[in-house]
Amino acid sequence: MSTPARIIPFPSVTAPDFNNWSVADTTADIDTRLRDAYRESSSAAEGSAYRERITIDELYSADQALTPELSVALSLLAKGLEDVDEALAATQKGSDIFADDAIQRFQALLPELFTCRNLSDSFGAIINATLCSLENLRGLPMNQSQILILKQVLYRLRSEPFMRFESAVEEIMKLEEAGLIVEPLEFEALADWLDE
Repeated sequence: MSTPARIIPFPSVTAPDFNNWSVADTTADIDTRLRDAYRESSSAAEGSAYRERITIDELYSADQALTPELSVALSLLAKGLEDVDEALAATQKGSDIFADDAIQRFQALLPELFTCRNLSDSFGAIINATLCSLENLRGLPMNQSQILILKQVLYRLRSEPFMRFESAVEEIMKLEEAGLIVEPLEFEALADWLDE
């Protein structure tokens, strides 16, 4: 049996407060805030010197990914986050057409992401809710706050593809609170039919 060449310590980390994020936050801003939250919680928990947080790409490098599904999921989520960032930038400039185009490019990635749902129940639930959210808009563009929430949910999913299911439910509830419908519309008709 071989021993690992590098052991990565995982101290407990307090999650940052996502409620204070704004539409203007870029992925770099989010990375900085997450690194700062990690520094605070790791130094408080261990009383030790600062340790750099390992990124998801370092943890699961493409050539050493545990499964091909994980590699595909991480790369598609990275591309999706680029599209969502582009949509946010476009809405800030008042260019709703370019924002909607970027969201549609992201939406085109969702069926392939859905094929990676076997990674975890959490991953599958969030991707399914996101897919339903965009389909249920029925051609209407997302508003700026909905795009920001989508960005936060996708960022968390990419950072924690194997999160606890309770955490995934919290992320899905954020989409609902933003005014998105996360179940297929047919469910409502089916529920009405079953109530009769």
